[in-house]
Amino acid sequence: MDEIKMEVEQARRAWVIRRLREYPHLKTRINFAQKTINDLLRGVDGLKSPVPSDMPHSYSPSDRTYNQALRLQDTYKQVIDLEREIEADKAEIKIIDSAIQELNPTERFVIENRYIRPASQKYYRVLARNKGYAESTLKNAHTSAIKKISRIL
Repeated sequence: MDEIKMEVEQARRAWVIRRLREYPHLKTRINFAQKTINDLLRGVDGLKSPVPSDMPHSYSPSDRTYNQALRLQDTYKQVIDLEREIEADKAEIKIIDSAIQELNPTERFVIENRYIRPASQKYYRVLARNKGYAESTLKNAHTSAIKKISRIL
């Protein structure tokens, strides 16, 4: 029975760590999706009325405005899908942020520097030197923080 409980706890720990590691990528995805939405809407803004002329019309609709109007519905569907993705990513960020706020300052420091803020030096030794703690203290804080977050999430 204890083995099953340990396996479940390890799986939950891995799940929490995976969600924490995904945090910086969520912000990147939100920015990329917002830029894509802006580009799509800028393409819609370029939609102009055709210029009437007395030249004979062809039987094939090769008009730029006509082609843009055909793609308009797909463009708005893409924008809506991207906005849904942004909202889902923002909700995930909010959940993780609220879980991190429940940690004590040492645990928060470890989690933020190892997962939230993409830093070049995430090693316990470097973090301990910067904060003035023992390396083992930060490792213990990391373990307790992951346990707390797994209970919250």
